[in-house]
Amino acid sequence: SSDNSFELKTSAALALSRNLEDGQSRPSLERPRSRTTESETGEVTSISVESPAITIEDPAPPPGEDATPTQQLVTPSPGDETTGPRLFVSRGRSEEETPPVVQPSPQDAATLVRKLRAEEHIQRSALDNLLELTNKRKQGQFARAGGIEALCVILEEGSSDEVKAQAAAIIQAWCVNDDATKSAIGLAGGIYPLTQLVAHGVTERTRGAAAGALAQLAKLDDNQIAITTSGGVANLVGLLESANPSSDAASMSAIALRTLACHSGSWNQQEIVRVGGVGPMCEKLGEGTSKSRDACAAILKRLIGLPSQQVRAEIARSLGVQGFFGGTPSKAKLEAAIERKRRASPTSRRKK
Repeated sequence: SSDNSFELKTSAALALSRNLEDGQSRPSLERPRSRTTESETGEVTSISVESPAITIEDPAPPPGEDATPTQQLVTPSPGDETTGPRLFVSRGRSEEETPPVVQPSPQDAATLVRKLRAEEHIQRSALDNLLELTNKRKQGQFARAGGIEALCVILEEGSSDEVKAQAAAIIQAWCVNDDATKSAIGLAGGIYPLTQLVAHGVTERTRGAAAGALAQLAKLDDNQIAITTSGGVANLVGLLESANPSSDAASMSAIALRTLACHSGSWNQQEIVRVGGVGPMCEKLGEGTSKSRDACAAILKRLIGLPSQQVRAEIARSLGVQGFFGGTPSKAKLEAAIERKRRASPTSRRKK
């Protein structure tokens, strides 16, 4: 009868709420009102129990679709005629039937640029937003609004070491696999302040962030010329020599130097030799992270290919290798010595 039917349907709805995934809050059903929908064969396809607090909807799964239940609590928007929040319990429901999730609107690019030109605490907030901005289209909007130039100004005139490090980290992240951004940074004058930050940054973290940005920018030939003429090679060698061997700063400086030495002609290799880079690279070859050791090994192998016996002799002295009768070792012997030192465990060397 009607009372029994009501009790049966209410029990079914309560059982449905108890079968929701563990950890989810369970709806309170006080004085519920039920409504059912039946198919042509008389099978109940949905049960809806309404109260001032919540509505549960659980349509039967279509044949062949996943029957695993999922749930989503949707709060009604202003003006919604529903009496309360709705808890959707779905099995194999199509995207069209899934309640929409409202995404926050992106921050206006021009607003971000204005914040970069404001006081330091406002700059930091804007820089934090830019570090999380990974969408290339939105990065392009920021660049067209004058954002690249604003970042370069912070690199040179930023009021603190921290904001300069943040700006350098953004440039490094945005330049990955993006030649247009690399070119825009170079044209906006960002390379010179980065090379100066490598040498004069207050903290090792800041100097490492600048070296990481140069490692990306150096993948363009025009930027390589600007890095070298700005004193970047000498500053990177200085950072490699002074930084903690296991730090990111040491790794980033070695990687930047490898990019300069291996992605251009011999003129950058000769510049590394001229500024005294052979000794520090041979030293770091045997310590620090695998990234820095691999980078130093790649550079030294390029340097022994230069048509200069003096360079080979300097590398041999730094590695403690001698040729026949005390002469300069062959290229093959030097390469083998480089590999031995690169692969040797720093821990085992300390034990010796």
